[in-house]
Amino acid sequence: MCGRARCTLSPAEVARAFGFPTTSANAGGGGDGPAVPTLHLNRFRPSYNVLPGAYLPVGAMRALPGCAHGGGGSDGEGPVIQCMKWGLVPSFTGKAEKPDYFRMFNARSESVKEKVSFRRLIQKNRCLVAVEGYVIMVDFEFCDFYLCHARSSVLCV
Repeated sequence: MCGRARCTLSPAEVARAFGFPTTSANAGGGGDGPAVPTLHLNRFRPSYNVLPGAYLPVGAMRALPGCAHGGGGSDGEGPVIQCMKWGLVPSFTGKAEKPDYFRMFNARSESVKEKVSFRRLIQKNRCLVAVEGYVIMVDFEFCDFYLCHARSSVLCV
């Protein structure tokens, strides 16, 4: 993903994008919210111009109370929708330092296993981010391209 994205999705749209179940407000379906555990969704602010350091809804597998079997009850690992800050704060960042989310917000798939910053994380700390599209900056002379899916309103990256 590049330095800017668009995410104006509702919690139910995020859940459907990840293939998670949604609650149904009426017999016709449609869903009005995720039927899996959620964490910190109140931090998410829908925006047409999301920058690194902003909160985005992500889908992940987590060990939480009541998380097993799609949020069906018992404790264990299961799907969860959580708001997380977009970007990586490297382990070598000091506690007193203010995180620079623009420094590391993107990883190339070709080299992610070789980069020291990502190598340790790629083994088990992964998630999906739901966005509607993102902007690629081709040239610093105001030549940006907005990329989105032709047949779907949501991209999971």
